This record gives sequence, structure tokens and C-alpha cells, in this order.
Amino acid sequence: MQTTPRRRRLTTVLAWIGASVGVLFLACSGGFLFMMRNGGELDRTSKEYARETVQAIAPRWDADELTVRMHPQLRPQVSAEELLRLFAWFETLGPLEELGEPVGESEVFFDIVTGMHPNRAHYRIPATFEKASGTFTIELVEQDGHWTLSSFHLNSPGLVPAVNAKSL
Repeated sequence: MQTTPRRRRLTTVLAWIGASVGVLFLACSGGFLFMMRNGGELDRTSKEYARETVQAIAPRWDADELTVRMHPQLRPQVSAEELLRLFAWFETLGPLEELGEPVGESEVFFDIVTGMHPNRAHYRIPATFEKASGTFTIELVEQDGHWTLSSFHLNSPGLVPAVNAKSL
């Protein structure tokens, strides 16, 4: 049986489509296996780091401790004066009495064009202070195998009356 040129082209196109689907399947399977193997460990280490970070900073509102834990790209954007002013505002809540469990997760992102992106993690940590409750919102990015802070926020209704437009 003789094949026509049209049939050969169709066979070639279908073979390329099949190979592309196979490669895509293997890539997705590899990503899934990577997450199954490493996802739990990333969640555990990032959650632990988020909690340790708040425990190191909040009891004394230690600006130096926050600066040490910041992602290197964030450090030039925050002045020592701004941190001192911010922490003086946070001190109006009174001492940290209780810190809840972090709620959140780590994320791994892979882009076919640009490749692997740094691992990230997002957590909300409830806290109780002497005068009010609050919630820390922490964002982390993994830098050279270590977690660093990319964002550190404290939301509390106790901070609202303490705002003085002239001091901020």
C-alpha cells in the first residue's frame, strides 16, 4: 500500500502533537512529584520561620531583629527612623501576651519560559497584646536556601486610636 504525501504530512503532524503531549505530561508529572516530595518540608520550615520571626521581634519590638530577617532587596527601602516610629506605635498595644499558630502555606512556582521562581510563603498569625488583639501578616521568600521576610504587617483595632497624624 502506497502512502500519499498528504497522508505522510498528517502522520508527521500527529507524531509531533503526540510527542508534545508526552513531554508536557512528563513535565507535569515531574512537578507533581517534586511538590509531593518537597511541599511538606517547605510548609514546615516556612511556618516555623514565620513564628520564630514574630517571637524574636514583637516582645521588645526589636528593629534590629527585623532588619536582620529582611530580604536584602527590602532593606534599602526601610529607614531606621521609620522602623522606630512604627514600633513606637506598635508598643501602644502593650506587651505581647500570646501568639497563636501561623495559618498559611508555602508556594512553589515554575514558569516554562523563565524557569523556577523563588519559593514564597504567606502566613497570618493571631496575637494577643495587653490592650488589644491583632494579626500579623507575614510574607516570606526563600533566598539561598534560607527564608527571609518580604513583608511584615500588624493589624489591630487597638492601633486605630493611637494614630496621631502629626507623629506619623
